[in-house]
Amino acid sequence: MFKRALIDGFKWSTKWYLGSFSTAIATFFFFNKYLEFDTIRSIRYGVALFFVSFLVKTIIQYVKLIDQLETKIEEKDQQIEILNSRKEKKKQLSVSSFYGESIIILKEIFSNFHYLRKHESIERKQMMTSLIYLCNGLKELFEKRFNHNYSICIKVLGPDSDLENLTVHAEVITLCRDEKSYKRRSVPNGIKHNIFDNTCFNEIFHNIDTTSKSYYLNNDIVEDKYYKNTSFNVYGELPNDCHTAEERRKNWTLPYKSELVVPITPVTTLAHTERKKQFLGYLCVDCNETDSFHNKYDVEMLKGVADGIFDIIKHSYKKQ
Repeated sequence: MFKRALIDGFKWSTKWYLGSFSTAIATFFFFNKYLEFDTIRSIRYGVALFFVSFLVKTIIQYVKLIDQLETKIEEKDQQIEILNSRKEKKKQLSVSSFYGESIIILKEIFSNFHYLRKHESIERKQMMTSLIYLCNGLKELFEKRFNHNYSICIKVLGPDSDLENLTVHAEVITLCRDEKSYKRRSVPNGIKHNIFDNTCFNEIFHNIDTTSKSYYLNNDIVEDKYYKNTSFNVYGELPNDCHTAEERRKNWTLPYKSELVVPITPVTTLAHTERKKQFLGYLCVDCNETDSFHNKYDVEMLKGVADGIFDIIKHSYKKQ
């Protein structure tokens, strides 16, 4: 910048004082003609005047360039601020859009259940159709936010479970899945899933009476070396020498890396009623990528869904 100011100052001084032959003569012999200095002294003063003018013009030009630079920086900052504001606005609109879509999709889902509740008898086929529609809708909803592969399933307590005296050894079976996941995930006969041998089911079961704690969210189950899941019997166990997160990630076998599970039970129960006695199973969402769930909004939304399907599923237990 200073170099540019020097060049501009030199160009200006040269043009002003040496722009033509007559101008140059006037510069160097001004003091000789009008102040009667001798020729050598007049030339010296002329040269001094040239350099003083050159320095003054350089300083003025340098200050001017600094002002221009500050103006450009301010304009750039304003542009960046506007750009950031637009990005933030788009981000906020995107978030608002997602939860707005949630309301629409959930409204459509629960309209089916409200229709079923109006009937005294509910056919199992009708119930299953509505539950599968629910799973499909939730999958569609979660995949609107991220370009990940989500899987939704509803797991209930096995037919031999004593609902009044449940233990951690109670069997859990898959009632239904979203249609796309159903095609990809088939469980071989003979493999049983129970509460105790699955971290997500076990933690929820032991916290079922505390509404705020009765859910399981893990946005990176690969790194959790204490994570247990009977699905390893289906997809393959991790090698015994997988001790680090990097080794576990390299050898991971399950088709999902993050998981959100809530109990199928009323969010609010009567004061004298134990939530464990109103517990029928689990609503499960998993994803093939890490960091796929919001630790507040997704949890509360899924709890509300589980609460909404509780009485429909309970109806099927009454018929058994």
